[in-house]
Amino acid sequence: RNHSKIQSNQKNHVKLQSNQKNHMKLQSNPKNHVNIQSNLKNRVKIPSIQKNREKIQKNRTKIQKNQAKILNTKRNHSKIQSNQKNHVKLQSNQKNHMKLQSNPKNHVKIQSNLRRFRAVRRFRRIA
Repeated sequence: RNHSKIQSNQKNHVKLQSNQKNHMKLQSNPKNHVNIQSNLKNRVKIPSIQKNREKIQKNRTKIQKNQAKILNTKRNHSKIQSNQKNHVKLQSNQKNHMKLQSNPKNHVKIQSNLRRFRAVRRFRRIA
């Protein structure tokens, strides 16, 4: 085991030396030296790029939430409008009801209709 480890270490040492020579060759060329420096700088930039990606993702989720809120407010606005229309209808119904009730004959009919309506509703609840 140890012998094989020693052999692999020696091979690795040879590889390392050749790598170092190649590195020196590359660095001796001015263009490559610049490239190596820029690569090192870029390596430093990578974490900030990842952070920016995370920020972008968070912003996307915020945008989605805001769009959902906008939709909700639009829905609520339409509900409010329909409620206002219903309120107007209700007021006119109340006026008509008062007109009908002011006539004594109609008053009696309205009372009997209400009794019948309540009985039907009670019957439906039971059924």
